[in-house]
Amino acid sequence: MLNENGIANTSTVTVSNMTIQNILKMTADSDNYQLYLRYYENTPEDIRNYALDELSRFMYSGADIDEVLGNIQKKADEVFKNLK
Repeated sequence: MLNENGIANTSTVTVSNMTIQNILKMTADSDNYQLYLRYYENTPEDIRNYALDELSRFMYSGADIDEVLGNIQKKADEVFKNLK
């Protein structure tokens, strides 16, 4: 993933970007940090999947952030409207 997208999600790779190095060092410190993926549990599936696709479009394809956030908001409005 690092070579393809410039993103490292493991502490076992060498990266030259100081910001990523610091994040990897900090998150590898399991004595002081613990990862909780609560977003996945607490977001309706239709919104979650759509939002992840839109955010990936922003991160990997350079999509406009205002457009991405607007699309996610429209989807959330639609889903929450139907939950009432």
